[in-house]
Amino acid sequence: IPRKDDSNPTREYPMKTLSIVMLAGLLSAAPCLAEPDQHHHHGDDEVPSLLVLNQGAKWPVDEVLSAAMLRLRAGLVRNLDAIHHKRFSTPQYQQLAKKLQQEINHIVANCDLTPEADAQFHLILAAMLQSQQAMATGDEARQRQGAVHLFNALQRYPEFFKDDVFLPIEH
Repeated sequence: IPRKDDSNPTREYPMKTLSIVMLAGLLSAAPCLAEPDQHHHHGDDEVPSLLVLNQGAKWPVDEVLSAAMLRLRAGLVRNLDAIHHKRFSTPQYQQLAKKLQQEINHIVANCDLTPEADAQFHLILAAMLQSQQAMATGDEARQRQGAVHLFNALQRYPEFFKDDVFLPIEH
């Protein structure tokens, strides 16, 4: 999408558009990049090991990202017991996937991070998109694994992003 005020014939593309295109590539590579030695909760962690701190500090977030991540956390916590005990149905996974997709869309459209923080968050976003796809289209085992991957992504978020109101999920 060219910038409206861009008279440059090379037509630079906005950072978010390029980030989305790059994210598509990460989706296919993320399983290969997961940390092999890390403790996992009920399965493989889909958050790539490429996540790094900002020179030892957590990356800053904006209100849009913080609020969306809190809504995702609350939605998962509400259903965690049923998911854990395999009492979550296919329609429930599909509904959770739909809510996850809505939050992802909201984050992508409205989040305003620095380019460096945005690039780091896209690693978590890639894991959340894989989770969404598994919950939306998989059989119950794959859907449950998608929920576990969402849990893992949400657990990694406060390790790398300075979001004072977001607490890791105790489970």
